[in-house]
Amino acid sequence: MANIMMDIETLGTNFNAVVLQITMVKFNWDKSITGRITVNISIEEQLIKGRTIDESTVNWWKEQRSDVFESCIKEQKDPLEALNELKRFVNYDDVVWSHATFDAPIVASLFNDFGIRVPWKYTNARDIRTLIDMSEINLNDYNWEKKTHNSNDDCEFQIDYCCDAYNSIKTWKSSFIKCTNNISREQIIEKIRTLRNDYIISGNEKNKIFMQYNQTKEMKDRFNELHMKQNDIINEISIYETWLKQFEDKIS
Repeated sequence: MANIMMDIETLGTNFNAVVLQITMVKFNWDKSITGRITVNISIEEQLIKGRTIDESTVNWWKEQRSDVFESCIKEQKDPLEALNELKRFVNYDDVVWSHATFDAPIVASLFNDFGIRVPWKYTNARDIRTLIDMSEINLNDYNWEKKTHNSNDDCEFQIDYCCDAYNSIKTWKSSFIKCTNNISREQIIEKIRTLRNDYIISGNEKNKIFMQYNQTKEMKDRFNELHMKQNDIINEISIYETWLKQFEDKIS
């Protein structure tokens, strides 16, 4: 069973939109890539099947880089040929990651339109957005210029932050199990109190720097350092508060 990141480029947002390009990339949670496939699909046969083109999406493409759009429509393949190539790439037990309200249903409907069974179990579709929300990683920390709207580029970009999200959850879970077995309720409460005090101290120092009229580079660097420290403190407080709730649930 492999993890597969899937991304598509389309001419619409409906479930039956014309699909220009589909990429699937097999990956591991250490961000290593073990296989990939990209297919560009001809439009005419899709229109015959009743698939649709949305004017607003066409206009959106006009605002994107022309070379990216060209990469999505060159060397187009007959839909049956393209879909069968994808089917051979996927094992039925593979886990398919995507924006599950967009990519997965559109690709599934494309397979259905051309009489080919969807090549993954419906229970093995996974949603990127849910993973990100659960991990609470900050997507603003990533270079969004890497998301070009070429599906191959976008798959690699999504693998990068999804692996970080998954590993963040895994690390937190491991830490949670370890710490809840080796720490008392009173120690957790004291740790939360200490962290909140550290947050206030860092905030006071930040305010002093902010009020300075002529800030040196060292002062600006220190301000950013304190800001990052406060973010770390917030995350750590959240973890300890979860542990505290775990203790209280056991008591109740």
